[in-house]
Amino acid sequence: MSNVTWDDIKVVSIWKTSMDSDFGHVVLEEKAEAPTLAPAQSNVNFTGSSVVKIDGEPTMFDNCKVLSDKYRLRWTVRLRNNVIDIGLEGAIDIRDYMAFGWADPFKDNDHMLGADVAVTGFTEKGFPFVDDYHITKYSECTTNKNGKAEGVCPDTLYVNSDDDHDRDLVNNTMLVYGHRKDGVSFIRYQRPLKSIDKRYDWNIDVEKNMTCIWALGFIKPPDSIRPYYLPENHGKTYGHVHINVSENVNDCLGPLDTKNKQDQELVIAGKKQPLVVTSGPALHYPNPPNPSKVLYINKKESPVLRVERGVPVKFSIQAGHNVAFYITSDPLGGNVTSRNESETVYAGGPEAHGVKSKAKVLVWAPNRNTPGQVYYQSVYTKKMGWKVQVVDGGLSDMYNNSVLLDDQQVTFFWTLSKKSISIAARGENKSGYLAIGFGSKMVKSFAYVGWVDANGKGHVKTYWIDGMNA
Repeated sequence: MSNVTWDDIKVVSIWKTSMDSDFGHVVLEEKAEAPTLAPAQSNVNFTGSSVVKIDGEPTMFDNCKVLSDKYRLRWTVRLRNNVIDIGLEGAIDIRDYMAFGWADPFKDNDHMLGADVAVTGFTEKGFPFVDDYHITKYSECTTNKNGKAEGVCPDTLYVNSDDDHDRDLVNNTMLVYGHRKDGVSFIRYQRPLKSIDKRYDWNIDVEKNMTCIWALGFIKPPDSIRPYYLPENHGKTYGHVHINVSENVNDCLGPLDTKNKQDQELVIAGKKQPLVVTSGPALHYPNPPNPSKVLYINKKESPVLRVERGVPVKFSIQAGHNVAFYITSDPLGGNVTSRNESETVYAGGPEAHGVKSKAKVLVWAPNRNTPGQVYYQSVYTKKMGWKVQVVDGGLSDMYNNSVLLDDQQVTFFWTLSKKSISIAARGENKSGYLAIGFGSKMVKSFAYVGWVDANGKGHVKTYWIDGMNA
């Protein structure tokens, strides 16, 4: 480039023009005087009601310990503030939790029972969270016949009081920071070394080795029945470790890495159930840079949509009257003619817009001439949608009936004959197993449980459920 110097260049980027994709960039700034940092709150005694200010970046700690090949623990102790800053870093699915805490110091085994644990993760909207949990039983959190909580439950559920102040006294973990980058979750939180909660927390003795427990697994978000996050079975991703928090530890080498660096989900279209199209904040859009608002399908941010040739797909468009939905050959969408480009429109257009109270219904039937990959986008704004995979027939063609279960996360298929029923089930979320039960309630019901083993082989077994315990 003639007549250009480094003083003229403000940003260096790796850019793909056809997709408007930024694969990474560096902002070049003039050298400036380093700002003077405000002093830390050196005399604040941490109780769990507010965050104690930290020096430096929220990802910086004094210590780091490897818990597994995809999970790390970081910490910094500040005795004068009665606080330990903990950082949990995991190469996990965005729907998974990271748990870490202290075991009952008076027990030599069964370390999880009686443990004081922080459970961390990301909400459905992509925001980090941390909650204080106590483990009384090897099971998911339930309420027994006496109305008392048992299992892996938030401390607040054990409090028999409607007073918010009483509940706040037992939730002694405070979120400091969290991010999700390249398939790796990072959460920083604070907890007291000596807790005011004597019922469900353990004090941390900074002069001794103490037993700590950890686990990773799928977490179920709150719903109308359980207004709290529900950590589910951790499978084989758990363990315990002995730690003296005053000793210097740094056995973490290099960054955590994962093959799945994108958090995009897959939505599979069925014959009868409409796909609900809305708009929402861009949290994990797969092709940055992008607008602040993007398209959601069935509550999932810009997922990959899979459709079958010959099977009509019904969309219920509720993204707002300023978002016109369409299926296009162009990967960017938006005003294609303004870019002097051409496109093929397969469905939708300027009239395909609506709101929840007056949704616009759009039906699209991909055929044998539809390419294997097209895109759903907005007519007026670039890069609000993502990919559509067009495949040949599958379960929808093999069964006469289908219905969505579990908040549109599982599709159940069936065909009736005179003396039998043929069934199948398809789950959209990654899970260790998929179970379909028959009965008026869970207890005393008959269930089929299916799973795929480590070699990729599928299995199905029948179970009779006679209780709520594992």
